[in-house]
Amino acid sequence: MLVNSCFAQLLDNSVGNALEDHWRFNNTFIKKNSICEIRVEHSIKPDGMGISKTGDVSIFQFDQSTGKKREHVKISSLFGRSDTTNIRYRYMDEKLMSTTQTNARSVITDTLIYSDSATTATRFKADINGQLRKTQVRSETKNTSWPNDTTKIVLSRNDIGLPYFKETWTWDSQGFLVGMESEFIISAEKKQIRYAYDKYARISERMTHENGKITKETFSYDTWGNLEKLRRYEGEILVHSQELLLSANGLPEAILTRLEKSDEIVISKLFYSYCE
Repeated sequence: MLVNSCFAQLLDNSVGNALEDHWRFNNTFIKKNSICEIRVEHSIKPDGMGISKTGDVSIFQFDQSTGKKREHVKISSLFGRSDTTNIRYRYMDEKLMSTTQTNARSVITDTLIYSDSATTATRFKADINGQLRKTQVRSETKNTSWPNDTTKIVLSRNDIGLPYFKETWTWDSQGFLVGMESEFIISAEKKQIRYAYDKYARISERMTHENGKITKETFSYDTWGNLEKLRRYEGEILVHSQELLLSANGLPEAILTRLEKSDEIVISKLFYSYCE
């Protein structure tokens, strides 16, 4: 049961991506409520038809002492078929440490090693005897600079030292994130994000410009501060919407995702396990 309703913001939407592929959780909420695991089971309901379980499951596990995510497992079995794919992400202090993808044909593991400014990813693949062998090593160096008090620039270099990716983060004088720009230097592909806030200093809008396409996302919150609704527009057309359903004690129990172009609803039910 929920023991700290004042910490009821389960999802962390501080940069507007709480419900993207790797859900962002509020560490304080997880710790205060002694949540060790959240299991999310996904179902699909096409308009006018019944609910079908997809076999897709996401399992998030947390460190009891900090509330931080330590493992995320994605299981995709495509309506219960035998060719199940498992992807396991392991974290330490919010950093991704390894990714392991397993299916009927192979096992691929990427292990990440961090130094002060560099990240080295080593890939292993299982051979015919099940033994893991090293197949790829990729190094990346990140250099962070602060041209002024409100601007951070992160420049990434590949394993031969060439700069290939640049991120620029900007805050206003009150410390609110104003925007982020990213650029792949060689291809000149750019992405620009701008943020707007409500009167409670929560992100209310995220506007993204990418490859000539403009996407606007609007966010609304309930009385506890939980992210309640998300709406995504391409131009003026609503293409994607999400809504949280709460239990009687204020704990999110399901998320409804509607893909407007397909008239399809994805139902994600949340199940909680508590630390003893």
